[in-house]
Amino acid sequence: MVASSPSRLLPPGQSIDAATLMTLEFTAGRAIIPGLLYVGLTILASRPKDGKSFMAIKLGLCLALGLSFLGLPAVQCGVLIFALEDTLDRIRDRLAGLPYEKNGLLHFATSSDGLPSALFHELDAQLAAFPDIRVVVIDTLQKIRHRTGDVGYNADYEDLGRLKEYADERGIAILLLHHTRKAEAGTEYDRISGTSGITGVADTMMVLTRTGEDTKLLVKGREFEEHEFNVAFNDGDWQLADEATLRKRAVRALPDGTRRVIDLMGVCDGWTGTCKELLETIKIPNITERALSQQLRDGTETLSKMGISIAWSRTNRGSVVSLTKRNDSPDE
Repeated sequence: MVASSPSRLLPPGQSIDAATLMTLEFTAGRAIIPGLLYVGLTILASRPKDGKSFMAIKLGLCLALGLSFLGLPAVQCGVLIFALEDTLDRIRDRLAGLPYEKNGLLHFATSSDGLPSALFHELDAQLAAFPDIRVVVIDTLQKIRHRTGDVGYNADYEDLGRLKEYADERGIAILLLHHTRKAEAGTEYDRISGTSGITGVADTMMVLTRTGEDTKLLVKGREFEEHEFNVAFNDGDWQLADEATLRKRAVRALPDGTRRVIDLMGVCDGWTGTCKELLETIKIPNITERALSQQLRDGTETLSKMGISIAWSRTNRGSVVSLTKRNDSPDE
């Protein structure tokens, strides 16, 4: 936080008129990663062991180096990660596995006395010692909470409200790592563990979801429209999934018959015959001609995206399917 910047919050009992507000100059902008991370409180949630700690480290490295993160430009700044579920040797090993320079703008802590007040004293000391810090990652929420008994809406709202107020006052972003629950919910954001006191306070919610091989980062916040990123986890490094990866994921999610047809068209430019003959060609067991025909009709759009045209005709032999590989078909 830059010392000369005016406070982002007013004390109780004070107000400001609109004309005066428009004259204020905040030297540090709110956007740290536009479209993703802003001053205030952000939650990143996923199932346990789904890689959010790796994502936090990758984000910290990108910010410390001023590199883009998931294709979005980032403001270079200091980052403090409270890696409360890790040890220094494990953190070092994770850093060593990432192909990025390591510099003095990325800091780690491995313990905290947590809420209700000790955490803020710890943060004050760190921000005073390292004034370049604009992002604080806390991994995880549960490690800084020391409440006993039932933790309901009021407790959730109070704890996260304190974190958000601190972030707003200091002009920093706090990224809070948390878990999702298994229960079904209306949206993925509704699966963030806890009451609506958690999601209601947060300025931004990020949910990392994995369904089979399909992995997405869903993002929703006060500062931007909701969007999602197709991502891939490669050797400890989170990256945007490239087109080839997305095509492979899409193919693996298709029914067996459609996948076998794609394999067939990978070695020939065209094929024509009945569904019975196609079954004999692709050698797929336990499927009827009618079922294969339905799979192909349902998959016409997907096949087209793969560069395979499909046409049907009636002959004296019955229904005939014609498959053609177009010249614009994507490289496998």
